[in-house]
Amino acid sequence: MVEKKLTLSEEQAKWVQDQLGLDPKTLSDAQGEHIIKYWENKPYRDFVRQRLDAKWLKLGTKIKKDQLDEYYGVIRQCDQEWASEKEKEEREFRALFPPRELSVEEEVLQEEIAKAMQKSADMHDKLFTPIMDIPKAEWIIQGIAVKEGITLLFGEPGAGKTSLMLQLIAAAQVGMPFVGIGVSKVTTLLVEQDENPGMLRGHIERMLPMLPSLRYLEVPNGTVLWDTNKGSFSDNTLGELIQYSGMANLVIIDSLTSLGIEDINHPRCSLVFDALRRLARAWRCAFIVIHHPNKGGDVMGSKLIHAKVDVMLRLETGKLIFEKLRGGYPAGTVIDGKEQPYLPIVQDPTTLVFRVDRETCIRGLKQAGVPRADAIRIIMVEYGGSKEAVSKAYDRVKEDG
Repeated sequence: MVEKKLTLSEEQAKWVQDQLGLDPKTLSDAQGEHIIKYWENKPYRDFVRQRLDAKWLKLGTKIKKDQLDEYYGVIRQCDQEWASEKEKEEREFRALFPPRELSVEEEVLQEEIAKAMQKSADMHDKLFTPIMDIPKAEWIIQGIAVKEGITLLFGEPGAGKTSLMLQLIAAAQVGMPFVGIGVSKVTTLLVEQDENPGMLRGHIERMLPMLPSLRYLEVPNGTVLWDTNKGSFSDNTLGELIQYSGMANLVIIDSLTSLGIEDINHPRCSLVFDALRRLARAWRCAFIVIHHPNKGGDVMGSKLIHAKVDVMLRLETGKLIFEKLRGGYPAGTVIDGKEQPYLPIVQDPTTLVFRVDRETCIRGLKQAGVPRADAIRIIMVEYGGSKEAVSKAYDRVKEDG
């Protein structure tokens, strides 16, 4: 009896030629059997179905609870058998088609390819960071100043920008709230180049009864200037000030125009904010830059300034308006849809300290879902009421509904 010679299909023969580099006509019977077995191997689900009881596979039939352990036991056994069969096939394949020895040139080439792939992987890790590995935004002053970010505060002369700036510094020095907004305790740096130093001292002395920590504020001796030709700050002055101030986390610059920018209306003035962003990332700090409005009440200068900052605030009488905010509004913000969201704040004409406008702020808190009694308690705490006074007021408001 003549043995029937195994014949490969065209697709199988092409696979042998392309993948194994062999002439299909020269295969032994054992090699041919293995190729056919490989191609006719059933998918895993069929492998499992052959071992499961048919009653579990009928369409619409559900496995009973008391059968689950048995069912999953069969599945686990199938997994083991499948893996064992694959290992057996791999061993058979290697026995029939042992890897040929590489020439010296091929070994060198493979090593070069491996090095190139590793270099590519290393460069990828250096250039990219998975988005979920990046820390969440860290607010130093909630809704106002964020680490590695830039805030622009502008307003008309006399609006209280310097007083607000000093109050934010005092809050950050000791970690106390600013008009009910959470503030982290951090090292601060004030680059004041708009106000006469003696006038600044007089300004601070008026605020000392309410903000005593301002007594320990230090101001730089030099001047920070922007070099338009180099596109950077002259002599790295700003970076050195941040470093030797004790690694300041909150840096306030008063003002943008004091940096010596040649043309504030030219788009290249946005390079100043690019440089500030690099410094913010390098030193893990937040910048607040004081600026002025144009005749129309908008930010003076190029429209690119809007795009370069994370937070933009406009200070008006009784309002700190959020022109732009990348993040959630702080508690107490009034949002009524008719105008831009704002914090209702009023300035004491004697101490120059800002406080919340209680009734307006209560309305803002209520819009945020805080009951009126709780809102009043929050405001009283902000105003420095004693625990007993706050407790009595809370109980009374609760009783009155």
